[in-house]
Amino acid sequence: MDDLPPEHVNASNAGRIVGVVGVFHLFALTFVSLRIYARLFILRAFGAEDALIIVAVVSPSFFAI
Repeated sequence: MDDLPPEHVNASNAGRIVGVVGVFHLFALTFVSLRIYARLFILRAFGAEDALIIVAVVSPSFFAI
């Protein structure tokens, strides 16, 4: 650790990590929204697995707040 240049000693990747997690969470929300739309309005067959998918994709949002 002593051979690191001083400008990189306190470098943080927190911003990048938050950005990547946010983008992937938006992807998940988008695809789940499309699935729910298809199940409700096209197939007219909303099942228990769809409710569980909604819970699974929304629950990590509470940790992000």
